[in-house]
Amino acid sequence: MPLPNRLIPFGQIASVTLGLTPAGRDARLSDLIRVVQVGDLIEESNEVRPLEELNQVQVNSGLSLHRYRVECGDLLVSCKGTLGKVAMVGGATEGAVATSNLLIVRPSLGVRPSTVLAILKSERAQQHFRSRARGSINQVMSFRDLDSMEIPDPAGLPVELLDELLEAHATYMKATKKALEAKNNLTKRLIEQAVWG
Repeated sequence: MPLPNRLIPFGQIASVTLGLTPAGRDARLSDLIRVVQVGDLIEESNEVRPLEELNQVQVNSGLSLHRYRVECGDLLVSCKGTLGKVAMVGGATEGAVATSNLLIVRPSLGVRPSTVLAILKSERAQQHFRSRARGSINQVMSFRDLDSMEIPDPAGLPVELLDELLEAHATYMKATKKALEAKNNLTKRLIEQAVWG
């Protein structure tokens, strides 16, 4: 039986930043930006919607957005309301600004984003998120809750196997979603035909 991996704080393998808090109505709001919100995380495929599908909001033209802009390979984790929803930023989303309902997780140099994704989607990490939640109706998790979470050292993980498993899971989820949509469409057509002939 293999020895258990050494546990380290999550903050040793990635930086964690809270997304941008949207401003209220302000006459100085002049720049339009594309923002990523919780609903833009597609868990079935572990992806984030592309830029052209994201909502636009106005922000103060003097506001520095660099720390909130997502890069390819970043992971986004929902931290308000629906906790622990996770997806990876691809090239089609790069440059969008994450909102304050999301934590931006940027893997450290030499750490594979897919390994971080696997850790964040694991049942143990999801339990950690739920156990740290504050609030009974609108649950909230802070970046410190994620930063201090103890995880297995990625150096001891089978990263190639994790990549394969994540890809297989995403393929399965996409196929399942497609099959359910086809079944739903067929059912609608049959109902229509049964009612209207």
